Amino acid sequence: MGLVSLFFLTFFVFISVVVFSKPLSLFTRASEKSEPSSAKSLIFAWPLSSGVASSEKVKVDVFVRSETGNPIPNRQIEAKTTLGTISPTTISSDKIGKASFFLTSQTAGTAQVSATVDNRTRISQQVSVKFY
Repeated sequence: MGLVSLFFLTFFVFISVVVFSKPLSLFTRASEKSEPSSAKSLIFAWPLSSGVASSEKVKVDVFVRSETGNPIPNRQIEAKTTLGTISPTTISSDKIGKASFFLTSQTAGTAQVSATVDNRTRISQQVSVKFY
């Protein structure tokens, strides 16, 4: 009877190690909040300057991130500019939290591009694009 008990004890320890090879905190921890972070989300533009007479479009990429820096997909992102036209004005973020917009202007000057996520979280970063 002692050997059978020892066998089952060893078996259950082995199974426990295999099943729970990850730290127990991963199983007991609450899931991460998927609220967008104003500070961790990013806006990039390329090129940072463009001619008004050219047909070149400036690509503006917005990356929606959580407080821990993880991407957040399927969020409505609205982009606004102080100069020129941005299209589309609203788009959903993809699986890596990215949304792409295109900026053009017929007027020389500097455009400030900002973005808002889900009509409530304004991304603290802005990007400037110069039109000449």
